[in-house]
Amino acid sequence: MSDSPDHRKTDSKAVPLFRTHRIHSINSEWYFLTREGQNIGPFPTRKDAEENLLEFLKSIKKINAMTKRGVK
Repeated sequence: MSDSPDHRKTDSKAVPLFRTHRIHSINSEWYFLTREGQNIGPFPTRKDAEENLLEFLKSIKKINAMTKRGVK
């Protein structure tokens, strides 16, 4: 079985669910940072921000998969 085209041979096989530096607090409110640099939040707890980041990433992955298949 070969690696996916988006996976480089030098990349680690163990992929974290998300990068911990994407979760941060501003004035006691929690946010996550998108790749594009946009803060999403606020959330009342770090756990809420982490859960919403996971849902956000699932949505992006689904959109990307549909786009690759040509689904609109």
